[in-house]
Order: sequence, then structure tokens, then C-alpha cells
Amino acid sequence: MRDQRSCNCALSNGGRVIDDPARPGRKVWRSAKVGTAAHMAFMNCTNGSGR
Repeated sequence: MRDQRSCNCALSNGGRVIDDPARPGRKVWRSAKVGTAAHMAFMNCTNGSGR
């Protein structure tokens, strides 16, 4: 993953790692759904880490 800090924040706050449909054999991370408390926790984590 290129952005490890954001990935770690996403996984700690309801995100997930999935197969990338555009690039077979690769993985991508996704944060929680926008508007949820988990997404706000993700945003707070990334902002707190200097992103």
C-alpha cells in the first residue's frame, strides 16, 4: 500500500481490504461508508496523523 497511515486508520475504524477489480492480483483498501461514525473516526485518525 502506498499510503500506509491512511490504510491503518481505515482498518482500525471499520474499513476493509478487498481485491482490486481493475487490477487482478492486487489489493486495495476502503474506508467505512461516508456519513457513518466509523468514517468520522477514520477522518479523525488521518487528520491526527498529519494527513
